[in-house]
Amino acid sequence: MKKRNLLILISAIILTGFFFTACEDEPADTNRPLMTALVEGSTWRSPEPNARVSDNQIIVYGTSADGQSIQITVYDGEKGVYTLNAANLHEGTLTPNTSSYAEIYSTSNHSDGSGQVRISSINEDDRTISGSFNFRAYKQDGGYKNVTNGEFTKVPYKYINTSDTTSVVNVLTAIVDGDDFTAANISAADSSDIIHITGSLDEAFESITLEIPNTLGGGAHSIDPNNGPVMAFYQEGLSNYPAVAGSTTISEHDTENNIIKGSFFFNVEDNDDQTIEISGGYFEVQY
Repeated sequence: MKKRNLLILISAIILTGFFFTACEDEPADTNRPLMTALVEGSTWRSPEPNARVSDNQIIVYGTSADGQSIQITVYDGEKGVYTLNAANLHEGTLTPNTSSYAEIYSTSNHSDGSGQVRISSINEDDRTISGSFNFRAYKQDGGYKNVTNGEFTKVPYKYINTSDTTSVVNVLTAIVDGDDFTAANISAADSSDIIHITGSLDEAFESITLEIPNTLGGGAHSIDPNNGPVMAFYQEGLSNYPAVAGSTTISEHDTENNIIKGSFFFNVEDNDDQTIEISGGYFEVQY
């Protein structure tokens, strides 16, 4: 009996040592990008967030496993603390479900919309950005949601070279299902009171189109296939898919010089009813 108990004790010690050795061999990955928050007190997490940084704009965007997306847009390209509200156009948005149409909550939709984002780090060596945020965002009918305890850590960003002049080099970029989309060919024209903006790739039959009313001013605007005001499309091969849900924020619309700038995100459904996510979009065109 004593030998049996001794063998059990030795086996337990060996297994314990093996367990701790295995744990030591698998340290936590502290370099993994992450974006987290609480939405009305419930945990929200995006394991694959993305960002866009230019001299005059920062966009940080993420989507959770259940399709809720959060986007932070700041119209400055530096570290610092920024207030999110309709007056200065710095914006926080929450889309409850990006796979089907759901009205977007935005700090720009209501005078009571408010929040704050802190850009704490822009690492130019490894092209990552980190910070924190919180905001109260409203639907256009007045309902709101609170987003608190927001953090984004080591989120990879793409740098977009832009300029603030009356002469604009057309730019349209986005992330399509995690892949970079930087348009090589861009057209922008005002036709029938609608600004048609299309950016396409050189190496593939792939394009993104935005249709924006030429009277649309600054602020957040829904991308809605039924009610607008903005329409969007993603073309892949011979198929052209209309957006089922999304948002665009116009940061500048100079109707005298025909210049329009802003950010966007939207989702489409392909021929197999699979969702294609277009996120972290930015455009700057002269039409």
